Amino acid sequence: MGSAELVCEDGQLVFLWKGIPAARVELSSSPFHETNCYVRFQLLGTEFPPEALCSLLRGEVGRPLQAMAEAADPVVPLLLGGGFQCRRRCYEMEVSRAGLADQAEECVPLTACRRDTALFDACCKAMYGYYRETHAAVNPLTAGEAAFSARLPDTAVCQTREGRVLHLAFVEDNEIAYVGTEDLSAFPGFAQSLLARQFRLFETLCFECDDCDPAAMTLKALFRTREKSRTDTYIFA
Repeated sequence: MGSAELVCEDGQLVFLWKGIPAARVELSSSPFHETNCYVRFQLLGTEFPPEALCSLLRGEVGRPLQAMAEAADPVVPLLLGGGFQCRRRCYEMEVSRAGLADQAEECVPLTACRRDTALFDACCKAMYGYYRETHAAVNPLTAGEAAFSARLPDTAVCQTREGRVLHLAFVEDNEIAYVGTEDLSAFPGFAQSLLARQFRLFETLCFECDDCDPAAMTLKALFRTREKSRTDTYIFA
């Protein structure tokens, strides 16, 4: 028996260091992101070299490892010490009109559409392409367009140009669930118009924005408000 070993116990992997349980590891997968294996670590208090666990686990799983943690999570030093790299930051925002850096006005025409319409299908297609492109370097999208579209909210808001979807958002109640664009330079006008529309309906809005998503980060930049929380994505390739 070497100094480092992985054993299965009650459906979970347990990392042994010099024969002593040092960490529990929970593995999971997503049908939308099958390239990576999702991992969660539970530290058991025994000191050990993080690279011993991470390298052994990567070899056992046979594909890139992905872990998610908030900044203050005690597992972060383990991830960084073990060879994980922070590849993405996701900001959870909860905002009101008072938090806007400038007054939001409806400066471009918006069209709302519902599921089972031709325009909604066009928005789904555009969103699928945009999401796949912007997240490819972190956790590639492996689901097909139909499966991806089925998970989207039933209402889309978009701006079209010559019959083509230029900018879009999917909304559900006061949440802006997804945003996308074919022309980032023109997206701020759409984002301001979208916010003006949503603030007519709701006093507060919520959305998440990944720093690999330039449209979502443009939306975030329209507010002075700090994020409610932040979750980082770490990858061991």
